[in-house]
Amino acid sequence: MFSVVIIASLLLCGSVGAWTQDDFEVFDAVEDVNENFYTFLGLPEDAGAADIKKAYRKLSLLYHPDKNKEPGAEHKFRKLVAVAEILKDEEKRKIYDSVLKNGLPGWRQPVFYYRRVRKMGGQETVIFLIALFTFGQYVISWAAYWERKYEVEETVFAKFKHRKSKKTPAVDEGELRAAYISNIQKPTWRDLLVVRFLIFLFIYIKGLPSQIIARVHDFRECKEAEIDEESSDEESSTEDSQIKERKPRRRIRLIPDACEMEPCVAFKQNGHLTEDQSSENISNVDQKRPWTEGDIVGLIRAMKKYPTGTVDRWLKIADLLNRSQDEVIATAKQLRKAPSARNIVPHAQGVTGDDYEERQSDEEMTRSDHCVKISKPVLELKSKAEERLPKKEDWNMSQQKCLESALQQYPKGTEERWDKIALAVPGKTKEECMLRFKHLVEVLKKKRAEEKGVQHEQSKSSQE
Repeated sequence: MFSVVIIASLLLCGSVGAWTQDDFEVFDAVEDVNENFYTFLGLPEDAGAADIKKAYRKLSLLYHPDKNKEPGAEHKFRKLVAVAEILKDEEKRKIYDSVLKNGLPGWRQPVFYYRRVRKMGGQETVIFLIALFTFGQYVISWAAYWERKYEVEETVFAKFKHRKSKKTPAVDEGELRAAYISNIQKPTWRDLLVVRFLIFLFIYIKGLPSQIIARVHDFRECKEAEIDEESSDEESSTEDSQIKERKPRRRIRLIPDACEMEPCVAFKQNGHLTEDQSSENISNVDQKRPWTEGDIVGLIRAMKKYPTGTVDRWLKIADLLNRSQDEVIATAKQLRKAPSARNIVPHAQGVTGDDYEERQSDEEMTRSDHCVKISKPVLELKSKAEERLPKKEDWNMSQQKCLESALQQYPKGTEERWDKIALAVPGKTKEECMLRFKHLVEVLKKKRAEEKGVQHEQSKSSQE
């Protein structure tokens, strides 16, 4: 079928190629003037070239737009020019004389359609080509269907004939043919490319608003996520700066009168602990070697460095202090339970909160040989400082999960954010929630710093 279409196209092009450009110009002028050229000039058909020129000059003075202001004068003048151009040329005049005798090509001749296509505009040409290709596709689809059907019928006939030769049980040939043909799909108008394109265009236009809304929604979500990330970074940096701010430094006043104070453990001038009369004193701990001032300070700092919840916390503290794990645990318990405090130098107060005071290397504290009592126990200061920090023991798993979900539900910028978070966490106040959040931020930063330190050491060792 496709070969037939190609052959027909070649024949059409060959037949059109027999006509010249002069023929098409004469045909177009005849249709435009729609009048006998000789009659239009007022001349007989055997008039000479001089008569044609004379008649043209006479009529041009009559119909020229500059001299004739009538509405149809310009159109008549264009006709006059076309007629004169054809009759002045001998070749075109012969073609025109042939048209007068035989007439214009009819619809049975290909040139008739070719001339119509030549006069089409851009839109008309596109529509014509679409219609032509659609019709051609439809015809070719049916041709393929009939060809496939013919092949199936031939196959069924061959099988039926083969069965008859073998004397197999009789089978109805019509039913067998119908069963095979039913599997062949007939071409429909939905299979045409134009129809499929229109259906696709309709579905796309119908779903375009929802796609635009989805894209806008995704864009807004991305922007909100970026804004939230920036705000969280600003919040964390602000909280870090607030945590790093130091309060005014204070000194512990020393009172030499030991009779007015509660029993406590004091330091000798050599830095070793002495035992007090209290039965609950820390000296009751079975120590392999005495705890010095530096050991107590190191223990408190190690407890702060490795807070509650750290994996192998007491083992790490014991390794850091170079003591046994049981000895460290017992001493820490005594520090918590002791009714009196230890007299330590002011630079040990850094572990209790913001009361740390740095001293230069040339500054020394003078101590007496007798026991020195502290007006305000250091453990009381430590307990007050610890009250300002969130205690992990007071937070169970459900409260922790409630806090995390509330932080996600009420991001930064929400009005009365911490009040709402406190309402979402059972058994906790606004201040406790804020302290817990700050504590978690500090723990996370320490963990990241330790990981960076380990990675740095590993990189150094690998380079070496």
